Amino acid sequence: MLTKPHQWNPWALLPLLAGVYWLLAAQGGLWLTLGLVPATLMIAGGVSMFLWPGVDKTMQFVSAGSALGVVAAIPLLFVNREALLTAALSAASFVVAGRMLIRQTRIVEDVPPPQDKLSLWIKAALDDMLLAYLSGTAHVPGGAAADRMCADLKSAAETLAARGQLENPAAYHRTPIAPGEVRLRARRAAGHDFEELRFNSGYQPDLELPGAERHLSYKNNAEVAAWVFRRGAGDAAPERPWLICIHGYRMGVHWQDFGLYRPAWLHQRLRLNLMMPVLPLHGPRREAWRSGDGYLDHNFADMLHTHAQALWDIRRCIAWVRQQQPDARIGLLGFSLGGYTTALAAQYEAELDFAVACIPATDFASTLWRQVPPEHQRYYRERGVDEDFLRAVMAPVSPLSSPPLLSRDRCHIVAGVADRVVPPVEALKLAQHWQTPVHWYQGGHLSFRREPVVRETIENAMRAAGWAIPSA
Repeated sequence: MLTKPHQWNPWALLPLLAGVYWLLAAQGGLWLTLGLVPATLMIAGGVSMFLWPGVDKTMQFVSAGSALGVVAAIPLLFVNREALLTAALSAASFVVAGRMLIRQTRIVEDVPPPQDKLSLWIKAALDDMLLAYLSGTAHVPGGAAADRMCADLKSAAETLAARGQLENPAAYHRTPIAPGEVRLRARRAAGHDFEELRFNSGYQPDLELPGAERHLSYKNNAEVAAWVFRRGAGDAAPERPWLICIHGYRMGVHWQDFGLYRPAWLHQRLRLNLMMPVLPLHGPRREAWRSGDGYLDHNFADMLHTHAQALWDIRRCIAWVRQQQPDARIGLLGFSLGGYTTALAAQYEAELDFAVACIPATDFASTLWRQVPPEHQRYYRERGVDEDFLRAVMAPVSPLSSPPLLSRDRCHIVAGVADRVVPPVEALKLAQHWQTPVHWYQGGHLSFRREPVVRETIENAMRAAGWAIPSA
């Protein structure tokens, strides 16, 4: 769907106009305070979009600035009618950003082309808005931290290669057992009654690898938390199957996880027991003020420990379920980062009924490298670290390094053709590795909750595994 290139992009005039109007129409401190950031982003993005069309980062600025412009204009509507025009211009700028994103989408073989329509423009712009936040607030190592990171990655590569663990990732992981002591307490949050499960992770990072001591210093991270929904004592139905639901990046708190994995549908409607484990360094396990800090950013070598612990903790959760119900039927469902962890667990858990990886990140070397500023990329390359090197070091915790232990008919993938956060090629990599098709939808990363194919794929995975689907 690539459009013919032009030296200047006339569509850039709209975000530029929207940003300039925000500043020219400013009346008083409140107006300027609310409008300064969105106006600056739209002006900067519009100029860049006009002079250097087709730059991904530019569209992130325009999408984020336009969205902020609409939000900032809302309180101003109560005091000044001119805010209506600023809101309209910002909204139009947002749509233009999405339109350009769809029309610049690279056609990939085996991926259906995105439809050139308004709804998809909006979905693409929403994804770029999220990318602007994720990449703009990520802690990308620079200066002395960059030198330390490159040295850590090289040291890790040497150690793993000497042990043969780059070629044999299974040798890097230990098989966990069910937790001996757990704490369960009744909770109510976000309008739902559930149980909060806590137990000691028991994960021990490899002390010969860089970052192990740092990982051990994270006290909150040492305890696993999980939200559990299961049938009550008065439920006369047979033992319900268990669905292990793995959340996405920067989630792991009740209201987010319950919005992602809707208990009203999965627990009440489909009558499944649910377990929602909190990934390392997320939610109540975080070590910084934001959920997920340090999981994918800071020192990239730390991903060896975070991904390995995520796998360990998920497997301990599965072992706990089997301890409660030895003949339990268990499926895995993960979105985004959770899709990555789901695919990783499928390499080590043979007794799962199915695994559904939705909008799955599968190659973080590629996904993260795209967001690293060019100056940082050049600096890392000069020290022997590039995308291919990062991919090689991450082999022990990559879902693409070993075949799944599940048969093809138990592996399912869902992805959006216009996903800007995790590009469709990531799902294709997993599909080729699993030798199973991708179930595509015309949408992006943030729109998956409303895409019918997601629900259809989950229910089809249940049917294929012999799980009963209650009639409406």
